[in-house]
Amino acid sequence: MAATRIKICGITRPQDALVVAGSGADALGLVFYSASPRAVSVEQALAITSVLPPFVTVVALFVDEPVASIERILSTVPIDLIQFHGTECPQVCQQFERPWIKALRVKPGLDIAAECDRYHRARGVLLDSFQAGVPGGTGNSPPRICHCLSYWRVDCMRRTLAMRFERCVRRQWMSVAVLRALRGSRTQAGYTDLSQLLELQNSSWTE
Repeated sequence: MAATRIKICGITRPQDALVVAGSGADALGLVFYSASPRAVSVEQALAITSVLPPFVTVVALFVDEPVASIERILSTVPIDLIQFHGTECPQVCQQFERPWIKALRVKPGLDIAAECDRYHRARGVLLDSFQAGVPGGTGNSPPRICHCLSYWRVDCMRRTLAMRFERCVRRQWMSVAVLRALRGSRTQAGYTDLSQLLELQNSSWTE
């Protein structure tokens, strides 16, 4: 079974970034989407990344951001991976010389296998629940085949779509238990509540 990988998104303060890194998380997400209550400026992002230890992956989340704006951020902030959460086409996603993942908003009628083929150059896909008017990150569960928010390798997704759901779960990159425990940890005050993360740190990521 593949090792569990953990990303905590919506970090807006250096002190929270230190908590995330100290907890053993593999990556943290910086939201460059102005409509989000956890959006960060370039200045905030630089302050956050400046306190991180080595080997913590910095993920930049964009939602239909103009190309020029993305290029400006990438030229200033040390970003390791891009997460596209809007309606970006593959041609847009693959032009920034960074590894990237694509969020798919799962709703009835979505052909996940076809979308994986469409975004075949992505490092992975994120299955997120569809909510009208909200680009993602709601914490709600997608439909049955991906009822826990999950990151998948694109090739793994193609193979597992033909399997039973119970077998799919075992191939997830993220721990189902961790995701369920952290659901609802996002606040409307402009930062992510990490109290549940600290509780998990005292137990185990993979229980």
